[in-house]
Amino acid sequence: MQLPRGRFHRLIKSTTTRVLIEEMASARFTGICTIVPGEKSAVLVLNEGLVVLAEYGGIRGQHALDAVSNDESEAAAELNLLTPEQVQLAREFNQPCAIDAGDAGIYQIKRLADLGIDALVLDAARRSAATGTVARIEG
Repeated sequence: MQLPRGRFHRLIKSTTTRVLIEEMASARFTGICTIVPGEKSAVLVLNEGLVVLAEYGGIRGQHALDAVSNDESEAAAELNLLTPEQVQLAREFNQPCAIDAGDAGIYQIKRLADLGIDALVLDAARRSAATGTVARIEG
């Protein structure tokens, strides 16, 4: 991914990707999280705790987020803060890595709810882009 230079925030050692994602969601982290869970590295860009871009071992978007989220091995991570303007710039330059609203966004909010994280989905559209219906996801 082509990403703006963020401001160093911190290093995290001896954790798992799932714990990292939960922690960043609850802290409403905005920035870049580079995770090294093994031989491959993953890059997640978050906006207020939600993953908006993902790349992992040559995989991009929702498939990359799924793959790295399911990796239970010990990982280390580097967190760098981004401004809202930098996040928008990253999204514009890395559209193939986007976690879209539609079905993928609904899936992401469901996963957060399954992890016990309170989250709210806001969409500018009057209806869900993928199905044209509104569904309530318990959680």
